[in-house]
Amino acid sequence: MEEKMNLYRYACRLTSIKRFAALKLDREYGADGHSFRVSILAMMIVDDYNQRNPDKKLNAEEAIRKALLHDLEEGFIGDIPTPAKKMLPEFGEVYEKLAEKVMREEILPNCPNPEYYFHLWKNQKSDETGEVIKLADTIEAFCTCFYELKRGNLVVSKANQKFLSWFQSPLGQTLLDKYPLAKKMYQDHIFSNTFKVVRDEDEGDAA
Repeated sequence: MEEKMNLYRYACRLTSIKRFAALKLDREYGADGHSFRVSILAMMIVDDYNQRNPDKKLNAEEAIRKALLHDLEEGFIGDIPTPAKKMLPEFGEVYEKLAEKVMREEILPNCPNPEYYFHLWKNQKSDETGEVIKLADTIEAFCTCFYELKRGNLVVSKANQKFLSWFQSPLGQTLLDKYPLAKKMYQDHIFSNTFKVVRDEDEGDAA
């Protein structure tokens, strides 16, 4: 029975995995909170899309499952900054192989449906639900940068520009046009304003 809890244990470890580890941020952001926020964003984007397209609905449950699983390997490996992965193409390939091995042999083997979970994780950004995960993942990271910039932290400027460039790329524009709620979040910065209210209230409560 204890072995069946491996997936949950590694999910708990995400609490101590710091996002944007190479940057000095005003606040620390854990990988667990990131996965939760991506899941919420994915759920909202899919539900909005399905309301607008009742004849070609997306699988909301699959999208949420993919979002919850998408960074789970970091509970074992840690969060390696994307720029570091891209510096050497062969490193990216090695990381992918390591992540697959970790998921198959360490995290998933004793969970209720290991092959299905691995399939969702492996194909987290494939097909239409994967498009949603890509959007939600990028919006969440962009939101973090935007919040830090509003706090006066210019260290994230380069990362923020990278996300802006992605949204303005042909792929980014295509996905934003396809998923109106995501486009509204991006254009109106609703997510950043909401986060600021929550953060300010948290500071008041802590005081």
